[in-house]
Amino acid sequence: MGSRPPVSSIELEDISAERSQRNVESRRSRSQRHDDKEKELKYGAAHVIRLFVPVSLCMAMVIFTMNTIGYFSRDDGVYLIYTPFTQHTENTTELLVMSVGNALTVLAVTVLAVVVVMTGILIMLYYFRFYKVIHGWLLLSSVLLLSLFTTMYLQELFKNFNTTIDYITFGFFIWNFAALGILCIHWKGPLLLQQTYLIVMSALMALVLIKYLPDWTVWTVLGVLSIWDLIAVLCPHGPLRMLVETAQKRNEPIFPALIYSSAVLYPYVIFGASHTDPNNPKKPK
Repeated sequence: MGSRPPVSSIELEDISAERSQRNVESRRSRSQRHDDKEKELKYGAAHVIRLFVPVSLCMAMVIFTMNTIGYFSRDDGVYLIYTPFTQHTENTTELLVMSVGNALTVLAVTVLAVVVVMTGILIMLYYFRFYKVIHGWLLLSSVLLLSLFTTMYLQELFKNFNTTIDYITFGFFIWNFAALGILCIHWKGPLLLQQTYLIVMSALMALVLIKYLPDWTVWTVLGVLSIWDLIAVLCPHGPLRMLVETAQKRNEPIFPALIYSSAVLYPYVIFGASHTDPNNPKKPK
């Protein structure tokens, strides 16, 4: 049997160099994955912390209004049609049971039939690029909040402080306030002003719920809606997170009216865009 030819020193050096190169690439890959996970964790933590500011401001506006304007804290006996338990009682147990019953009814009607379904429809519209339909939808809701609800709020504010104002001036103010909000939210405007309008809209919506929902029910509903928002935004397969990831894959901006934009969003978008080919931004690597 013939003997195996000896391995030359050059071949040994080549093999050693290849192994060394593979080890270096493996370490770089592990380091890159570790950095990516660390950035995602930092983004999630920073995002949650940044959300405390607008939520706190919204709560402060609602509490200030409840303490100064009696209309929103006064019980007129008028409630939403899907709140069946509206009896007045001082028993804590009965209040708790009725609030849970109302909350379950409201959740069945609004959360399951409206919020979840409409969120799914919204994602489908965005996925199939029906951008004009989304713009019209969001524009209509913003106009209603900034005009109708603001009018109701200011009317009660002027009544509370016994202030008179003519219809022309009032209409001029509402028109400019709503128009500026529409421009900042749906087109271009300073980020701080856009954030302010989104906080005001959230506070107005909360005040309407407080006015037309029985005691305790609104807090139960808002608590469950807050949990739903956390699931929709922070869970890996949450609908709003899927919306953000779809926008990143397409290298497209997100509708400002859909998501509250904070400074922490921009590093995340940049980080997501860093994995795309600059010569072909529409197709991620």
